[in-house]
Amino acid sequence: MGGAQSWDTGSSIVAMCRVVIQNITVLGVDAFILISGFYGIRPKLKSIVNLFTLLFFFFVGCYLWNCGIGNEVFTGNGLLKNMMAFSRTNWFINSYLFLMLLAPLINAFVDAVNTRRLCLYTLIYSAATLYFGYYIHNYHWFYNEAYSVTMMVSVYLVGRCLNKTIGQLEKIRYWHLICIFIGLIGLMSIIRVMSSNEEAWLHYGSPITIAAASVLFVLFYRLPKFKSKIVNWVGVSCLAAFVFHTCDPVFSWLIDKDVTYFMKDSYLFYCSKMTVIILGVFVLAILLDKVRLLIFKPIINVSGKIRLLN
Repeated sequence: MGGAQSWDTGSSIVAMCRVVIQNITVLGVDAFILISGFYGIRPKLKSIVNLFTLLFFFFVGCYLWNCGIGNEVFTGNGLLKNMMAFSRTNWFINSYLFLMLLAPLINAFVDAVNTRRLCLYTLIYSAATLYFGYYIHNYHWFYNEAYSVTMMVSVYLVGRCLNKTIGQLEKIRYWHLICIFIGLIGLMSIIRVMSSNEEAWLHYGSPITIAAASVLFVLFYRLPKFKSKIVNWVGVSCLAAFVFHTCDPVFSWLIDKDVTYFMKDSYLFYCSKMTVIILGVFVLAILLDKVRLLIFKPIINVSGKIRLLN
């Protein structure tokens, strides 16, 4: 998420722009889990194999690339670590994998209780994890400052609640939702600027962050539905863009360009350059993932015929 040092450089206008951008973009993680909760994760062996091949392709590929350009010394242990894709350090992927495995149990509970009890339980669970896991730092909760499956379960449950109450939420005037969203982003901005301990309020498990992501989801959900083969084609590989940009040397290169352009160029020019770079990395990741899908298609298709988890 980044602390104060990530935005308080430059003029007050530049700093405020960075605050607002961070406040909106940080909602991406919660929004992704909310979508998973709203529609419900129905894990299949095929989906797990697909995820493994994605990680394998990008982790091993980036490792070999890093070795090839001299940033890293090739070793058998290094290669093996990247081949064991699920056990490689990546908090989001590790946690989401466990969420996939827990989802059938959560879904069964959701189907067995009424909406009122589901929302009440979600509130109690979220409050408990926030208090014991984040504020008390009780290691028994395995909360890890909100970088954990414990946090993901609470956001997933909120997504299930949204699914059960979307009929009532659709009765709220659209412009009211827009005002609520702007208000939440404004509140997050005030906290970032005024609080000396912003991380205590603005993290993935924070009620403010979850609320803002929930309103953002409802805003998009209520937009007119449309079908697009291009959007679907890109959407299948969006997770690849996340994985690709977290791997070295891509991540280190992005950080270097971000700092260099911010310190050297005007803010407008900096934003323009970084927008082009981010879009370029995104497009490259999508295209690489299409190569991955082509290579591993036989394995993925075979796994889809095995009824193990579905």
